[in-house]
Amino acid sequence: EEDCQLDEVYVCNNIGTSAAVFPHRIVGNVIENATLQKLRSYDRRGETKRILLVGGCGYGKTLMLQHLFLEAAEQTDETGCLPIFAELRNYSPAEQDLLSFIVATVQEYDDSFSTDSAKQLFRKGTAQLLLDGLDELNSSEGVDFQKRLKELWHKYPDIQIVVTSRQSPIIKGIAGFNQLYLHPLEEEQVDCLLDKLSALESDNTAKADILSFFDSTTGYVKKDGFIATNPMLLTVIARNHNELKDSIDSRARFYEVLYNELIRGHDEEKEAFKRLFHSVSDDSEFTEVFREFCAKTYMDGVYEFDRRTFEKYFKEVQKDIALVNPKIFTLANFQYDVCATACMMYEQESGIYYIDPGFQDYFFAEYYYFLDTDEAKKIGEILAHRSVRSFRNLDGLQMLYRMSADKAEVCVLLPYLRSIFTGAN
Repeated sequence: EEDCQLDEVYVCNNIGTSAAVFPHRIVGNVIENATLQKLRSYDRRGETKRILLVGGCGYGKTLMLQHLFLEAAEQTDETGCLPIFAELRNYSPAEQDLLSFIVATVQEYDDSFSTDSAKQLFRKGTAQLLLDGLDELNSSEGVDFQKRLKELWHKYPDIQIVVTSRQSPIIKGIAGFNQLYLHPLEEEQVDCLLDKLSALESDNTAKADILSFFDSTTGYVKKDGFIATNPMLLTVIARNHNELKDSIDSRARFYEVLYNELIRGHDEEKEAFKRLFHSVSDDSEFTEVFREFCAKTYMDGVYEFDRRTFEKYFKEVQKDIALVNPKIFTLANFQYDVCATACMMYEQESGIYYIDPGFQDYFFAEYYYFLDTDEAKKIGEILAHRSVRSFRNLDGLQMLYRMSADKAEVCVLLPYLRSIFTGAN
């Protein structure tokens, strides 16, 4: 949360030719310790001057561009190239064209830089454009950007351009770019990042505390899972490790902190930017519908989905939730939001999965917690008649007990005991 030298806290994750959610499922070619020169020459078939770099929430797209920028800046005397880093959320086509936006970005640091200076660099091919956050443009801005970007590289084909984005419909309109993907951290990269983050702590036990969350017997999350290999979430855990360790309701609090960071905190650090949801009006509405989705699927013992089961539970949520704008709450929009906007789930082959099952457990417990007692008792009766084997584990019920022992006892335990002893001698 404070300014520091990038190399004090940054670990460069790999870039690959295929997307990867988990480090042990990576296929395709991988670029390690990326530089702009490596990106330019990674493809043996020829030089690659234009790259669209795609990564999920928290993978470090902005930090990767900053890393590439700093590395290129240090090589300027040798390469003769000027790297230019620009945040696309500041781009407003109503106020300026793309070239003017780039010039204005450089002028913040050097007011002698002019449009003529930019055109001269572009004609020579000695500019390296690093454009961050394509997905942060709204639909009308995105369409304009696609057009102007194409015009720019058609006119100046020798400049190197790297654009970052989450998975988003907008990237489909970016023609002429090779698509690469930011990967989750490998085991040694996780260890290196934790060493750097722990070094900033005065507490010598910081790294041990953080690793305890990934312990195979007592921890909350898998060591090679999404949370443990996501650089932003690792940083969140490091920043909050004392609170998470000492909380009486530590498991629920753990997932609450991570969810709030994914859904709100990450974007709140970006000045004048608010994440756009496609299926709902804002993050509060998304939390409401996603909580309901998690609760309904948990109640039925459904933990992963094919297309049909995902649609089935979406329709159940759709008929039960009142939204500000129900017309946008479509299956396609909701699936996009859970997978790309909020990064709570991911698609792989023919299935849709939670990035971590703890989020489903947490929202089931929270949903139950907010229900009035009579409704909660009805759900308790349903749970009491489920096969024990249909429960993945008892984490969701334990979270509920920590949130409200009275509600868990009255609405879950008593109906279960009643089902056992009713009619018994």
